[in-house]
Amino acid sequence: ETIITVQDKNAKAIENVNICWQLPKNRKMRGFAITDKQGKVTLPVALGKELLVVASHVGYKTLIDTIITKKENILQLKQDVFNLEQVVVTGHSKPTPIDSSLYSVKIIEKQKIVSSGASSLADLFFTEPNINISTDPMLGARIEMFGMKGQNVKVMIDGVPLIGRLNGQIDLSQVPVDNIEHIEIIEGPMSVVYGNNALAGTINIITNKKIYHNTEINASAGYESQGRYDAALDIAHKVNKGTFTVSGNYNKFKGVDFDKTNREMDWKPQEQYAINAGYRVALGKWNLAVKGAISDSKVTIKGNMAKSVDNATHTSYYKADDNYYYTDRYTGSATLKGKWNEKNNLSVLVSHSYYDRSSQEVEKNLTTLAEKKGKKISSQTQQNTLMRAVWHHQFQPKKLSLETGLDFELSQMDGERIHEKSQHLDNYAAFVNVRYSPWHNFELQPGIRGAYNTKYNTPLLYSINAKWNIAQNLSWRVSAAKGFRAPTVKELYFRFPHGPGLLMGNDNLKAEKSDSYNMAINYDLKWKSNCLKMTGKLFYNDVYNMISFVQINNDTLQYANIDRYKTRGGSLGATFFLNNTLRVNGSAIATARYNRESEISDTRKFNTTLDLIFGVQVKESYSKIRLNADIKMYGKREFFYFDKDQQGKSIIAQGNQAAYNMLNVSINRLFLKNRLNITIGAKNLLNVKTVNITGRAGGSGHPSTTSGTPIGYGTGYFVKASFKISR
Repeated sequence: ETIITVQDKNAKAIENVNICWQLPKNRKMRGFAITDKQGKVTLPVALGKELLVVASHVGYKTLIDTIITKKENILQLKQDVFNLEQVVVTGHSKPTPIDSSLYSVKIIEKQKIVSSGASSLADLFFTEPNINISTDPMLGARIEMFGMKGQNVKVMIDGVPLIGRLNGQIDLSQVPVDNIEHIEIIEGPMSVVYGNNALAGTINIITNKKIYHNTEINASAGYESQGRYDAALDIAHKVNKGTFTVSGNYNKFKGVDFDKTNREMDWKPQEQYAINAGYRVALGKWNLAVKGAISDSKVTIKGNMAKSVDNATHTSYYKADDNYYYTDRYTGSATLKGKWNEKNNLSVLVSHSYYDRSSQEVEKNLTTLAEKKGKKISSQTQQNTLMRAVWHHQFQPKKLSLETGLDFELSQMDGERIHEKSQHLDNYAAFVNVRYSPWHNFELQPGIRGAYNTKYNTPLLYSINAKWNIAQNLSWRVSAAKGFRAPTVKELYFRFPHGPGLLMGNDNLKAEKSDSYNMAINYDLKWKSNCLKMTGKLFYNDVYNMISFVQINNDTLQYANIDRYKTRGGSLGATFFLNNTLRVNGSAIATARYNRESEISDTRKFNTTLDLIFGVQVKESYSKIRLNADIKMYGKREFFYFDKDQQGKSIIAQGNQAAYNMLNVSINRLFLKNRLNITIGAKNLLNVKTVNITGRAGGSGHPSTTSGTPIGYGTGYFVKASFKISR
């Protein structure tokens, strides 16, 4: 036998440390143990053996070490000051420390995801700087980043782009967070590396991958007072050099109705489930991962009650005409990553994604609850095949390296509402990035991307990224890029009846072209176990031929190019960490959006919105309690629009969307030797439901205020529990 003792830097014993061990020369000899109050654990391993040990504990950095066993072995864990030493994979050929990245990167860690009590990606992003989430009770949650709408934001899961955009947006409320390990957000243009949609930023959702035991089972369940239920199960099992994983989650929302006088609901009921399965294996210096995912959701639009007569029995009854909207997604992917020597890395990704959105009319008997379902109509079916390979070669360590890649994307859309019922659009691209360090504290990376699109002439795209370590704790990053976004199949060929009118695609659309510039400066001041991080950012985006809906007559909306759109602004932020027990953060974000009406009137060119964010997290190490509070103060948003004065003359008038605040709080605690995690809290404590929009309506010449944009369904309280079993 051999004894392992785990201590902190002051030689104080650490209890409840998870110890995973394995003999490298005999992989069948492995196991798992937890340290006692003296920080000790006894392992059935003879003295003098080579032993691989992984020691992990909340609040400390995970230690991976190989030791030669003695009668007593001491392992020392270092405190983890709120995960300052983070690693990013998005946009990089291999995992890279965040401080070494040329890009401006933000990471949302697993602990924040858990303690937030979020049930979807939309919930999680509500209090993030430079990101705005707007919600539509029917279309779901939409993202805006640096003032740019969602069609210019790339959203991926493990490097595979999410498809199925509604009005150019991915519905983030349909992305559950239960099996997310962390989220990487690249702020600024990534058009050379990722092509379409990657102008404002790139969001990559990294799913669970770290397995330290032979078998791990994670189960979770949650409840919100507004009628939301969710449950998830995640199982991983090691077999020789490979690991099998399977996970599933279920989410149900009953809907919210502010006006109880009828059946129609302000926030529509929704039901969703997802299943994921995967296998990954280490093959020497190579790692292969295969994954499949299925998700289905249903949104219910309830109709009002009406009296009807049964023709067969001549009896009267009450009925309602409801509509069901279904969204089905299927994704399969295979990823191969590795190196054949210290200078050459290769990453290959192949994926196929399927998306279907359909609707169904349902007559519901409100007496018997029987349903008479109509034909299920598929409005759009989209398939997307991606083949991507990236090769990285290092000529001189830390001096000169080359990254080159191939990116083939084939997209097809079918359906009754697609022109000629089927259309396709393919894109083939190659890109090159050269990373060069002329001196030890300065790095430069120019890049180019050439592409062929089956419908549009694609210009040569370029980017340049630079990073300057001005001092040991002071760094400066700058990026400039030219972007190109070809219209999607839906924007070109979609035809959708909308009430009495029509939503139409436009096969005469021009491709969007853009220029983007970003700059960030970061300063870190560290002393003992304390740290102060400060960040300043500036951005400017200029889009030509931007695609948006325009009204071409009283009943018809059509995709069209609106000539030009710009955003500019900046942010200042600071985060203070105190001895791994306290984190306080604050940010001020100014976003200016281009006013198109300034081209034909004497109005200012940009409308500026100021948002403020404040947050606090308190960690009490003895009781293992975490207290979290976040508030985002959304500033007043001004806009200009066409109206008529009292004489009926056309004028350009000014309106605004009122300011509002979102406040979330939660308490999180670990039980049963860190196996049980319980979070309770409240969302939207300030009870925001809708935001007033003020303007001039109907040409009356008198100001009017209407309850406009839906924001949330009021204050809600939640409880969420997760339980982990490992052996």
